Amino acid sequence: MWGPIAWKLFHGMGARAGRGSEKLRRDEEREILWLIKNMESIIPCEECRRHIGAYKKENIPKNSGEVGEWIWTFHEEVNRRLGKPAGPAFTKSLGEKTDIRETWREYNEILKKELLLGNCRSELVSGWGRHFKLWSTFL
Repeated sequence: MWGPIAWKLFHGMGARAGRGSEKLRRDEEREILWLIKNMESIIPCEECRRHIGAYKKENIPKNSGEVGEWIWTFHEEVNRRLGKPAGPAFTKSLGEKTDIRETWREYNEILKKELLLGNCRSELVSGWGRHFKLWSTFL
């Protein structure tokens, strides 16, 4: 099951977005916004990828400071669409305790299986992984 760990990763990223050092802020912002713009690259469900793309056409964060709330709002939209209960209220610390590097490793193991099933494209997953590793160095 890839959904819960994907949300854990995204919320962990959102909690850290825009918190890099002032000296590296533009680089950090460029990378986190790239990750958001390409997040469907690591989602193994075709229908979910379409929903992400449609949501991003109407709603996209303009800077790294908006990423955490954007992820929370998107997650709430998914919960509503699936008839699930609402999650916890948004706070800037939502996902803060997540070890995002370890969560990426866990999610990457799931993605390896999904790649074998043909549910993701390896070049997109590896590209997203490279950008994630670069972004995480700014933290």
